[in-house]
Amino acid sequence: IKTNKNGTWLVEDGEIDFEYKGTYVTTGSITNPKKGQKRYYVNKNKVDKKRSAIITQALIYLNTPYVYGGTSLKNGIDCSAFTKAIYAKAAISLERTAASQAMDKRGKSVSLAKAKPGDLIFYSRSRNSAINHVGIYMGNGKIVHAGYSKKKVMVANVDLGMTIKCVKSYIN
Repeated sequence: IKTNKNGTWLVEDGEIDFEYKGTYVTTGSITNPKKGQKRYYVNKNKVDKKRSAIITQALIYLNTPYVYGGTSLKNGIDCSAFTKAIYAKAAISLERTAASQAMDKRGKSVSLAKAKPGDLIFYSRSRNSAINHVGIYMGNGKIVHAGYSKKKVMVANVDLGMTIKCVKSYIN
């Protein structure tokens, strides 16, 4: 991570650059972008330090391979191991599976409309099925997650084509 003169951070990841200014994320434009390149701008004044640190840490691991049951931020990870590992970097312990993270009483339920960057969004494949996926909310309708369909850690819209079962905040 490099710090720019204006106090933002720039993480370079081959095809994609991300620039942060805090934590509410919007896609910005790039001068002379490479193919597939995007930037996410974050407003430091809107989010506390811990939430900002969680988002920053999560974005560092973009393009890490998705591996079902994987727990390595380097060699491959699944969605719940990803949230567990990123939260651990902020000194917050989480359970191992998406379902157990969602059921953990330490997390406070919030509505999607009241979700803040760093909160966890839990999904299922259908309305009547169990929770089987989790992502970290970034703000402005975006999450960062270990996506099994694209086989990597990535940024996506909150609406993954799955049912949102609940949103939990583990950050005081």
